[in-house]
Amino acid sequence: MFRWTILLSLFLSATSAASIQPELQLESQPASQPLQHFIYINHREENGENIRADKALRDPRFGGAQIVYTWRSLEPKLGEYDFSAIRADIAYLDSIGKKLWIQLQEKSFTPRFNVPQYLLDAPIYQGGVLKQSMLSAPERDPNKPVTDDEYGWSAKMWEPAVRARYQQLVRQLGQEFDGKIAGINFSESSIDVGTENADGTTTFPSDFNPKAYIDAIGENMQVLAESFQHSTAMVYLNFYQTNGCHGMTKAICEVCLRKPKRSIWG
Repeated sequence: MFRWTILLSLFLSATSAASIQPELQLESQPASQPLQHFIYINHREENGENIRADKALRDPRFGGAQIVYTWRSLEPKLGEYDFSAIRADIAYLDSIGKKLWIQLQEKSFTPRFNVPQYLLDAPIYQGGVLKQSMLSAPERDPNKPVTDDEYGWSAKMWEPAVRARYQQLVRQLGQEFDGKIAGINFSESSIDVGTENADGTTTFPSDFNPKAYIDAIGENMQVLAESFQHSTAMVYLNFYQTNGCHGMTKAICEVCLRKPKRSIWG
């Protein structure tokens, strides 16, 4: 259940995925695209006041801001999208010579939900989310009181209906903002699910499908790359260490190598 984070930087713009060997040959970023630094802003206050108050954004060493927008805030009702916050942030950042990088957040690491309410209510979405927590991790002190940062919720991307709605959001974002933002990324791929057993294996919840989740990551990557042809499309890949760790890590890598040549792993 505890996560084993692997950071990969793989830029595939200069070569096709099919030409990459199993040992994961790395392509360097073209010299025409210099390294840029973005200030990470993990929440947006009303009217973006915290963004406008951030004096560091005017520092010439930074290219812009990476701002977290939740699925819940961008699609408050089924098929009704509210991108007003993104538009306002682009306008402000453009006014000071900076660029926006979107982090699309559907996972939460606190008790709040980052998915739309309709996902939780309609039976077709099978509950919409799965609870993730570190509470059964062997390294955790069992006498420690439970705190809000020890559990959260992950969208059930392995459920086709959930995945279809998420991908539609990505397409809508691409239609309006591709080429207007520096880049976009999903939240991290790793989730903390299941209960660790004394023998080191993990018992997963009955409504979690590891293979379907791996396939969903690859499918979502495909949609992201297709939707953002002019802005950088990036995915944060990390993996959780379970009895299936090595198999799942290999499977995720194989899925990613089949994805579009424009992808970046982070």
